[in-house]
Amino acid sequence: MKKVYNFSNMRTAKKEIKLFYDRIEKRLNDLRYPCNLVWQGDSFFYCIHDYSLSVKLEIEENNNYQLVLSYPDHSAIYGEELNDLNFHV
Repeated sequence: MKKVYNFSNMRTAKKEIKLFYDRIEKRLNDLRYPCNLVWQGDSFFYCIHDYSLSVKLEIEENNNYQLVLSYPDHSAIYGEELNDLNFHV
């Protein structure tokens, strides 16, 4: 599954990444899921139970910024537990 959020500037996008990071970290701690966080460039990946959730900041040709949230379709963990962690766009 993939969700894409558009922002008009980098500052707003980075702010939302931070807010999302805080929310998902709290949710995972509340659920007591073991997880590993891996940073790679402008993306970070959560690896939980052999599934991975990724968030990536992309720059479109028209200088809009996209925040791309993706996770496996078959993962009930993300579908049920993390789906309500939306960005304020």
